[in-house]
Amino acid sequence: MKYVRMLYVLALGAITQVQAEHHLKCNGHASLCSRRYNEVAYPATHNGQSHEQSDVHNQDLDLREQLKRGIRATKVHVWYDCNEQGEQVPFVCHGIDKAVLYNPPIEEALESVPFLFRPFARTVVEKAEPLKEIITDALKHAYGTDNAGGAIPFKHCILDPARRPLCALLSQVKDFLDKNKDEVVTLILEDHTRNLERISHDFSSCDLTPYVHTQDKTKAWPTLQEMIENNKRLVVFFHGDDDLPYDNYAWMHPIWSYAWDTHWKFKSLNDLKNAKTDALPNRGKESHARRKEGARNKVFIVHHFLTDLVGGSKSHASKVNRKAVLRQRLLRLAKEAHHIPNIVQVDFFQYPNNDIFDVIDELNGTGCYEGKPLYKF
Repeated sequence: MKYVRMLYVLALGAITQVQAEHHLKCNGHASLCSRRYNEVAYPATHNGQSHEQSDVHNQDLDLREQLKRGIRATKVHVWYDCNEQGEQVPFVCHGIDKAVLYNPPIEEALESVPFLFRPFARTVVEKAEPLKEIITDALKHAYGTDNAGGAIPFKHCILDPARRPLCALLSQVKDFLDKNKDEVVTLILEDHTRNLERISHDFSSCDLTPYVHTQDKTKAWPTLQEMIENNKRLVVFFHGDDDLPYDNYAWMHPIWSYAWDTHWKFKSLNDLKNAKTDALPNRGKESHARRKEGARNKVFIVHHFLTDLVGGSKSHASKVNRKAVLRQRLLRLAKEAHHIPNIVQVDFFQYPNNDIFDVIDELNGTGCYEGKPLYKF
């Protein structure tokens, strides 16, 4: 009787374990738990810090709502700007570089002027040319150059009403991770501050550091299940200058040491469909060349949007985000790279009909296209 009772307990434990594993979901799907981080596709937003409050936004919704609706990766811009106390702190925004004061993108601006009025606009610009030197000298005295400060702190985010301190955005990420224990999220920080110490300080002050994952460049990525069980569910890629002290902050992964990407300056839908204008790789050439070597731990970043002079376009997004367009391009890129597209960035992700989520599911094999997974490992 004693042995029967022992067998019963063991059997009950095994059943409980099977049930627990059956109910475990990673980023919404049990089948993704055994996949390594770079074997999964993630729906992502381009310039996720922007939203409809801004005149130059790429998304309608703020990051809190993006995450709530299923976005699992985003790229954001980080600049210095002044907080309410007048202190220069990292902000997220569509920022402007000081260089735009001294070398404004006049030719690009003229291209946006209707063709019939372009000669007149060019004449106005040419007549104002003698004033350029005077204005430039005044601006340099006031604001300095990129390498030297001037008499007035430069407000990089002044043209973006959606600007906010980096810590405010990080708090939204932390709130989501706190409430969703089986989700893995990726942040790509496009840095313009050159101050890793200050950005690390913001992660710490927002209590987000405990969630960050540190990836050894010589090893394979962990599975989503391992990341979830270890509660290291936030991957941070850093897109900044090469000479920064990344070794002091091992969780700030310099992006092109771990990833490669597609081109991103697409002007038309045909550019996205053309294998010549959409050739691989754009940046991260060494990572692309080594993607099938050693630990096979490289990450494939896809930019899937059309570029305007500033901000995004809902009209463009409604065209390029359609299932047929997105599916065709991602499948072509996957076959060409022999690698699943991992971080798929789009503008206005909910246009036209939240199609990106269906296509990402198809790519991951958690959803089917014509009765079969879109991509096979």
